[in-house]
Amino acid sequence: MEITTHVVKKKEPVKVTVLDIRGPGGASHDYLLEAGIYRREINFQNGPLNVNGANGITDEALLAIVIDRMEGFQGGPLKCEENADALLHLRRALEELQARTVTRMEQGVEGQYLKHEAPAPPEPDPDPPEPQAPPFKPTKKATKKVAKKK
Repeated sequence: MEITTHVVKKKEPVKVTVLDIRGPGGASHDYLLEAGIYRREINFQNGPLNVNGANGITDEALLAIVIDRMEGFQGGPLKCEENADALLHLRRALEELQARTVTRMEQGVEGQYLKHEAPAPPEPDPDPPEPQAPPFKPTKKATKKVAKKK
């Protein structure tokens, strides 16, 4: 099956093909990238590390590569607002995947085909600080009215 979500214009030079069927976790593991004579297969981790050993890259590793590229662009002559926004969202995606792993480890389901529970929301502060009123700044209109009354 071909993936086309990356295509911006009709003549996209990179073709992405899924090479396998979705596994027990619901995701595919093997992809083919083709651009002209360039052909590379990307294999993601298939099965739990503690059962299958390391046999492919992780989503987190792939995001780290793209983050590195965006940081390079932002540190060079191609710096732009769109790259900054993309970098922000890529970092957020990586943080969420890392948080998912921590949650799965804490719940004892990491490395198993078991769903984890949503993390509990943070406890509310039992003694929240008193709200502070912003400093009073009279408007020009109010200042003129006070000056007229004098």
